[in-house]
Formats: sequence, structure tokens, C-alpha cells
Amino acid sequence: IITYSIDLSRFRYPERPILFLSICYFVVACAYVGGFVDYFYGSNIVCNTEDFSQTGQTRFIVQGTHNKLCVLTFLLIYYFGMASMIWWVILTLTWFLAAGFKWSSEAIAHYSLYYHLIAWLLPCLQTIAILILKGIDGDPISVICYVGHTDSSMLRGFVILPLIAFLTIGTIFLLGGLISLM
Repeated sequence: IITYSIDLSRFRYPERPILFLSICYFVVACAYVGGFVDYFYGSNIVCNTEDFSQTGQTRFIVQGTHNKLCVLTFLLIYYFGMASMIWWVILTLTWFLAAGFKWSSEAIAHYSLYYHLIAWLLPCLQTIAILILKGIDGDPISVICYVGHTDSSMLRGFVILPLIAFLTIGTIFLLGGLISLM
């Protein structure tokens, strides 16, 4: 990210999606580190601290959108995680266009607006759907909020199926590029 900031013209297509992949994974890593640090300083993102004098319990799991830090952690991890998968597909697509069809960097860059629309809008729609369906779950072991901890249909629909689709499409572009180079 710093290298790109120093020299903006250095990364052209088909290499430019690597920058957006790096940004996405940086934000996901910051969200995980933030949850980890927050856990050790006592104000748990996933678990709220309350004193139950009769039961002796001091924590309970917050599910859904009741805790703002839980929602923020979910938004950062899910949105940027899905965006990173789409940027990987775009990276393989642009490499396929450059290697397989011998497109120039300028020809590939001509469609960059569409790459950005797909990569940033599709995860946004997925995230909004999860918020509407109230599918955010807290996990006290991993100290994060995500989708599908307690509902396997939400996990299948919003995590597993999109990841399989992105992996399959990206692999097809990757193999297509490799075959065209041979």
C-alpha cells in the first residue's frame, strides 16, 4: 500500500488489483487485531460484561445488532473479506485478458470502473442483506462477530456459496490464462 502511494503510476492493470487485495486484507487484519486487543483490555466486542448476582455469571453472548462494536467488526471482516475475493477474481480476469487475449494495459484499464463497481457493490449488497436478515452472530472463542456461527443456512448462503463461486470463476480464468500461454 505504501509502495503504491509513493508511485501511483507504477501499478497498472493487470497488476493493480493486487493493491486492492492488499487494502482489503489490511482492513480485515486490523479488524481481527482490534478484536484481539479489545478482548484483552476487558471491553469485549462479542460479550458484554454484566453482573448477575443470583447466578454468578458475568458475561453473556450478544447476538445480532445489539452491540455496535460487534456490528463494526462484522462489517469490516465480512465486507472486506468478500471484496478481497472479488478482487482476486478480477486479478485473474485481467491476467487472463493480458495473457490469453493479449490485451494491452490501457484496454484492460478502460473497464476499471466496472471492476470497482462489482468489487465494492456486490459485497455491500451481501452485507446489507445480512443486516436486514439479522444474521450477525457473536463467537466468544474467536472474539469476532460474523455470519453463520449459529445458523448454518446463513453460513451456506452468505459465506460458503459465494466463496465457492469466486474460487471457481477465478480458477477458470487462471487455468484459461495458463492454457493460452502454452
